[in-house]
Amino acid sequence: MYTIGIINDQNISLPETLNLRGVFFSDPKDMLLQLEKVDGVIIYQKEGQNSNTVFDLVLSIKKQRRLPIWIRDETESAINRKLNLELGAIGVLDKRISEEELVVMIKNILNLLDSRLIGNIKNSAEESLLKLNNQNHSMELPNNIEIRLTNLESKLLELLATRLNQVFTYDEIYHQVWSIEKETDEAKKKYRIANMIFHVRSKFIQQGIEPELLRTVRSVGYLLDTNVLNDTFGIGEVSVLDANGNEYQNDQL
Repeated sequence: MYTIGIINDQNISLPETLNLRGVFFSDPKDMLLQLEKVDGVIIYQKEGQNSNTVFDLVLSIKKQRRLPIWIRDETESAINRKLNLELGAIGVLDKRISEEELVVMIKNILNLLDSRLIGNIKNSAEESLLKLNNQNHSMELPNNIEIRLTNLESKLLELLATRLNQVFTYDEIYHQVWSIEKETDEAKKKYRIANMIFHVRSKFIQQGIEPELLRTVRSVGYLLDTNVLNDTFGIGEVSVLDANGNEYQNDQL
């Protein structure tokens, strides 16, 4: 159900429809206090009315919310029509447009805006997803980019994804990825981890991904830096999928 605020002093209402209703306001100040409750605004501009009053009202609405505004113009003034459109009105309609036609136009525009909003939300959700899929050992990014990983590389990225932008120590990484309780040879441990990081970063570079997605914290360990994803793709959300394609909860890893 769409709600349209109607500003006039004649208590004019829209024809009843299933998904559109008009709310009458005789005082524009009342309308401005309730803009959050409406999906659009119709302003009736009568013959002899001070045009600046309508211009100011359009500007006041635009400052508060991005709403579609229609002007129901009875003045038949080309200058008024042009100025209202330049100020941001989506349409200036004269006497030749019936109330029934006005309702159809409003519904068509609001349906179009809704469909684009839903599409943008869907696209944003899809684009803001980085998938680490342990089913086929791969990293999937926007723009159909897929990076193939070895089993150990997949384990490493899954681990880092459970604590985004927070460092994992060499000990934590070695224990989780190689499943070795303790490695006494510190040099060997760091070499094996650094070697794996090198290979993963090389795969990133081949796909045009900033290698510092895997960021080094000197003398401590590594982390998965989503700020790099924000800079490259405008994304920051990581979803880790299990062998069945279901999303892991962090405490499962």
